[in-house]
Amino acid sequence: MKKPILLTAAIAAATLLASCGDGSTCSSCPAGSEGANITPITFAQQCEAEGIDFTYEDPNAAYYIPEALPSNTDDIDLELGGSTDAAGNPADNESETSSSYYTIDYAMSRLTTYWTTYTWAEAAADDTATASTIAEAAALENAKYVTDLFPNDGKEYVIESQRGWPYAAVSYSTVDEDGTPRVSTAIPGARKGEDGIWRMTGYITMKDMVYNMVRTGEAMALLYEWHPEASACYGGRLALEVDFDATYASVPATEEGGSPTQVKLTKGMTKEELPANASYVVFSLKVTHLYSMGYANDWTK
Repeated sequence: MKKPILLTAAIAAATLLASCGDGSTCSSCPAGSEGANITPITFAQQCEAEGIDFTYEDPNAAYYIPEALPSNTDDIDLELGGSTDAAGNPADNESETSSSYYTIDYAMSRLTTYWTTYTWAEAAADDTATASTIAEAAALENAKYVTDLFPNDGKEYVIESQRGWPYAAVSYSTVDEDGTPRVSTAIPGARKGEDGIWRMTGYITMKDMVYNMVRTGEAMALLYEWHPEASACYGGRLALEVDFDATYASVPATEEGGSPTQVKLTKGMTKEELPANASYVVFSLKVTHLYSMGYANDWTK
């Protein structure tokens, strides 16, 4: 009766040994197997193999969805403003009609915070903060944000940072006079003025979208975040008002080497009054309200 048990154990042991051939991924290989000495695949593992005390920190930790956000799928009108805590997470909204943490301040912070990566690059002659060994590399400022293996080839290296996309994108929406919807996706800039009002800035080339904004003086935008690692999504609809003091059309120069002309736009302009030869429109949109879509804990429902 013991033979089947022994045979099963032998097969399991053989399977484990066979699966330990890839030293870059094995983390529980038995002594004597090829993967017993794990080949580092990150800088943190590289430091560990050298006996260097090192702790990796995710430079984009703020991207991931805050665990404090409650489930709330109601369409809630949050008044202009809102607040965030020291860590940049949305502060609790004490309104009796809302349990949503998603505020305008927090929504705009997703447009002004950028995904950043840190990598090794060969040092230039005038670089000072350099490293040629793993120990020296681990001691560099911002080394804690690096995941790539240190080349460790005797050359001098520095840490370079690259800014990527912001944490969220925006889709603008307007409606034609006949009811036809217009949608444009963009990654705008965002800043909070001295008046305490957030403004989204950028440029638009869609003439119908521009005309609708100028005609009505307003637009709507959807700011949406999808987090596959948490199977969650959240965001809100932003009510926007055109700031005509900072909105203009850029008209190409008529002479070679000349500068483009900035033509101010005003509310109620007709299509015929808009510059027909404008390359694009630089806009400034005041954020007046956030209609929160809440936080969908389980997007499958």
